[in-house]
Order: sequence, then C-alpha cells, then structure tokens
Amino acid sequence: MKASTFVVIASLILQPLMHAARSQSAVAPGNRGRTVQRWIVDTAPTLEVRMKDTLNFSLIVGLSLLPDGGIVIASDIANNLQYFNRNGTYVRSVGRMGRGPGEFQGIGSFHRFGDSLAVVDLQGVFQFFAVTGKYIRTAPPLINKSRTLGFFADGRLIAGSLDYTGLETGKWRQATELLQVWRGSDARTLGRFPSVLAYRGKEGSVKGNVYSPRNRVAVLANHFCAGFAGSTSIKCYDAGGRDRASIRLRGRADVAVTKADEEAYFQDIYDANVGEPKAKLDAQERAARARVTFATSMGYFGDLIASRDNSLWVGPPSNKDGRPFAQNALPDKPTQWDIYDLSGNALAVVELPARFRLMEAGENYVAGVTADHDGLEVVRVLRLTKK
Repeated sequence: MKASTFVVIASLILQPLMHAARSQSAVAPGNRGRTVQRWIVDTAPTLEVRMKDTLNFSLIVGLSLLPDGGIVIASDIANNLQYFNRNGTYVRSVGRMGRGPGEFQGIGSFHRFGDSLAVVDLQGVFQFFAVTGKYIRTAPPLINKSRTLGFFADGRLIAGSLDYTGLETGKWRQATELLQVWRGSDARTLGRFPSVLAYRGKEGSVKGNVYSPRNRVAVLANHFCAGFAGSTSIKCYDAGGRDRASIRLRGRADVAVTKADEEAYFQDIYDANVGEPKAKLDAQERAARARVTFATSMGYFGDLIASRDNSLWVGPPSNKDGRPFAQNALPDKPTQWDIYDLSGNALAVVELPARFRLMEAGENYVAGVTADHDGLEVVRVLRLTKK
C-alpha cells in the first residue's frame, strides 16, 4: 500500500481559552479524604496533524510529544516514524519496510521511555531509537513471544502472556496473564494476574468470551499498575513486583454488553472487507454467529495509561476490546478518565471530547487521534488545565 501523505495544519494557541482557565473541583472525595479536582481540556488543538489517503483507523499505532514541542507519530501503513516540529511542519521520516537495522516488518507497538523510543514490529523484533529519531540498536523477539506492555525508565520492559493452564474442555474458567520483566534475554516473573474468561474446545483450541473483562497494565518510570477490569481494584507495584499502592475506583458501574455491541462485532466483518463479494461476507458472518459467545459485561474500566508526569489515567470500558478490526475505534460520546498518583490517591477527573482516542497524557496536555468529516485520521494535541 502506498505510504500515507501527511497534510499538516498547526494551530498554536497563544492564549488559553477563558473556560479552560476556570478549572473546577468535583464534589466527590478522593482516597484518604482528598478533594478530587476536575481538570479541563480545551477542544481547540494546540497542534493538529491531518492524514491523507487513510483507509481505516489502524494507521496510528502510537505518538509522543517531543521536548522541543514537536511530535513523532508511529504509522503502521506508512511503516515508519514521522516527525513534525512545533509549528506542525513535516521534518523527516525514520524507518521503512525491511529486516535491517532501524527497519520494520509492520509496526505492532510503539513505546516512549525517558529519552528513548522503542518500536516492536509484527515479528516481535525491537528497534530502539533516541527520541530525536537516531537509530540505537536492534534486539530479537522475546523468547516466549509475549506482548510488550511498556518500558521502565532504565530500559527494562514488561511483557505479558495469557496462561490457559488448567482449562477444562467445555468449561468456562478465568485465564491468567503472566507478567515478566525482561532485561535482554533474562526474564523474571512478576506474578500472575486474573484475565479473560475462556474454555477449551473439544478440538483442543482455546476460545474466549468477546468483550470479557481482562487484565489491564500501565508501565510508569519505575512502577507498574495492574488490575482486572471485572473488579474496581487496581494495584501498583515497584519494579521488583512489591506492592506500592491500592486503588479503589469510586462511582464506577459494571458496563453491560448490549445487543448493539454484539451486532457491532459482526458488522466489523463487512467494514474491514470493503469490496469483497457480499455472499462471501455473509458466509463469514453466519460462521461467526455460530461460534462466537459474548460476555455479559465489559467490566468497570478500560485502558490504563501511564502519563508522562508519572500518574495513572483510568479510562472507561469500550466495545473496541475483543473486536479485531476495531482496536482503534473512536468513542461516540465524551469519555471520563480518573487520574491517580502512585500512592493510590485520586487526583482528578477529566472529560475528553467525543471521537477522541487518548494516546498520551502529560503535565499540561493530552494527545490522541480523532477523525475529520471524511473519516480520515487527525492527530491532535489539546491543552490540559489543572487547578
């Protein structure tokens, strides 16, 4: 596929909007009796990057705001890292399709830690760069091919792999996720954490409930936080796996899976295969309806995001989870996020605009992806005001 071309629109806001300056306090008390603030996000972007010739929402894998005010965007379809300066002007691209140093076989995940970037391609190969884009080194895939969840500031990474040991044929059981910290080829187990409901079919294959709550993980500079979304509890640990803090979410409801959520799963078959014969897609839908089972609820929370200023952002459940063609879907309504410090204290709540998918949060900004009227992806940086 032809690499995407960027058309850039930058809007540097010199004066904050009046309503953004009026940050308010929420009435709900935080942990240990603290007052939870209500932070405000401007809807007018301080930086905006529009994408041209985008076919779906799987293009933007990750992004990060740079120390000089510019931004780097990891693009799966373009298969590279694209740099823009603080004025929104395209600067350069780093990486390309290939198997050599600094090259990718597709981009599976993108990570920022300290002054470094890491790209994990679809073969599990690691490419490391300075935040400026300068190539540093290549590392082979992890031995057990587990998924990379994030990096500590010192370069060690946390990876997770689902463990289906003990599943009985035809009986639903809760699988666990094994978390390990890796330095080079050496791994140390941090623990096993509850995850999705699954069962083993008669043919031996493992099947799961679509939309089933699962283990969520966020990796901060020297800590990580993990929690099963089917509960209201999240725990944070130091880099050695020792307990640091417990977070009890307040005011969260268990979100039920609706008929509309179920139908959205089947509609993805058509949306992801535009141009294919309808009879073929109808047959795929019938086969999917015969084999797929749905969870009754999505749980109490969704994504956990480690902010650049070392706080934990807790998002709402979403029906994008469990849908292979909708991992980058945009929320139809505004989303509320709860923010906690590493001692487990509730700091604030913040509402993000509808059709905005959060990818990075910092001291005074949030950055993420939305779409224009033509459905093309748009990267936006929005001002975050605290009080």
